[in-house]
Amino acid sequence: MYISFIIIGCVFTAILFFIQRLLQSQQQNRANRNKFIYWPILILLLVSFGLILYTTKSGQFLDQQRWYNKSPYFQIMLFIFMVMGMFSQYFYNAILERRRKIAKQNENNRTRKRKKPRIEFDIWEFSLPMFISVITFGSLLSQIEDERLTISNVILSYQTGFFWQTILKRNVNQS
Repeated sequence: MYISFIIIGCVFTAILFFIQRLLQSQQQNRANRNKFIYWPILILLLVSFGLILYTTKSGQFLDQQRWYNKSPYFQIMLFIFMVMGMFSQYFYNAILERRRKIAKQNENNRTRKRKKPRIEFDIWEFSLPMFISVITFGSLLSQIEDERLTISNVILSYQTGFFWQTILKRNVNQS
């Protein structure tokens, strides 16, 4: 019972954060590329929030099994964590690229301080993992031994999303 409250609270907080960021960028009335980041994430969070609220209402399940351990909710939760891992991997690579640019900038201009480069965002590079997410998700489901939502399954799902390029290469080589 407590886990559903924690999940609802975390998802609701994330929804409020992204709504606040969207409103802030609209109030500043500027061409902000970050709006393209916030809309898909906000939609994903709203769908997740609606799914959580729908499945946790009283009287939905009469047996003792938790809602998040039932199909298709179990698979949906794993897919959401896998997609979060894919998005995290994109931002991780963007941060590493920014660090490389800062180091190069510091090598060239040791005497004066320059403005640090921003993290570059490309919507197509960001959405690339979504095009092959079904293949990666199939690989994830084949690795899951326990049909319950455990912390190890959640971590495996996130890790599968984070290392999606490695898994795709392995699946292509096996074909």
